[in-house]
Amino acid sequence: MKRGKIWGISGLFSAISICIFSSCSQPKALVFKEVKGVKLEEVGQDSSTLWMDVVYANPNKFDMQFKKVDCHILVENDTAGHYVQDTMVNIPALQDFEYATKVRLSMKPIYNNALRSFFSKSIHLKVVGKVKVGRHGVYINMPIDFTKEQKINF
Repeated sequence: MKRGKIWGISGLFSAISICIFSSCSQPKALVFKEVKGVKLEEVGQDSSTLWMDVVYANPNKFDMQFKKVDCHILVENDTAGHYVQDTMVNIPALQDFEYATKVRLSMKPIYNNALRSFFSKSIHLKVVGKVKVGRHGVYINMPIDFTKEQKINF
């Protein structure tokens, strides 16, 4: 009888473990959509500070949160800034969401590419780094590697 109880308890534990681990799938990476609502806060010769709304899409069938972002911003493949934010943001399932952010950018890559950007009416924007995402208190680092030809209006 004791042997049956042991097998019953370990079998139940195994079944519960399989259910838990099979239901927890690796989240898909967030999809970068666009940058909008760019507002200059401070303009300087060497650097400028701006606020912008970054739009992402969550391709996952479940809500998530991200709590730390650490990335490099490249304009025309030149590093323009480094961005770190440690704020909890709720991400709805299967929806786009906006994330307001304040960024300090070096003006050198912008000056270097101003003429090209003026005539093409766009800039090549790239964000590379990592974001800590998760749910229910379990978080993992996911890579960020977004590239977009961002339209600009003069």
